[in-house]
Amino acid sequence: MSPVGTWRNVHEVAEERRRPVIKWMESPARAFEHLSQYRLSELMLMGTARFWPVPPPFTATNEGAGERSFELYWQATQLLRLGEHDRALMAPKLIAKKQAIGARFSSEAIFEARAVAAQIGWIETSLPATAAQAIRTVEDLLSEGHTESSQAIYHQLRVFEACESGLLATWETPDALICVPGFI
Repeated sequence: MSPVGTWRNVHEVAEERRRPVIKWMESPARAFEHLSQYRLSELMLMGTARFWPVPPPFTATNEGAGERSFELYWQATQLLRLGEHDRALMAPKLIAKKQAIGARFSSEAIFEARAVAAQIGWIETSLPATAAQAIRTVEDLLSEGHTESSQAIYHQLRVFEACESGLLATWETPDALICVPGFI
């Protein structure tokens, strides 16, 4: 897969946020291995993922709009194979925990392995999950009266486009935006 289209999407978002260094990894396992080199204290200082546009808060003005929005989200999760992608992203974390337990590490070492895996999850963005939410957000915004050309809708569509271009996940570190291509 050529990351050129995905790079354009990441670059455009970066222009609006900050200029990251992009580091491509071939798989979630490789990204997890790379991120596991950080100490737990360093991971905790990274905060939560915030690179991709966050949907604006929305409260359905009527029950029908809320139901339509949720139905669209559910269909998007199925279409984007969200469960399959989530399992791929979760696998390295589960393997690390299982290995720590299987190696009969001390309780403290097992706790640390679990904490590191959890912290890596906090700096992670699953693009299929974010894209499914973006589809719902676009529906919500349109129901609320935003036009198709509004900036809020445009930002949500950029997330979907990054996913469609083949980006599975990103992890935000002080040194780089770690990117893994997907298998959509």
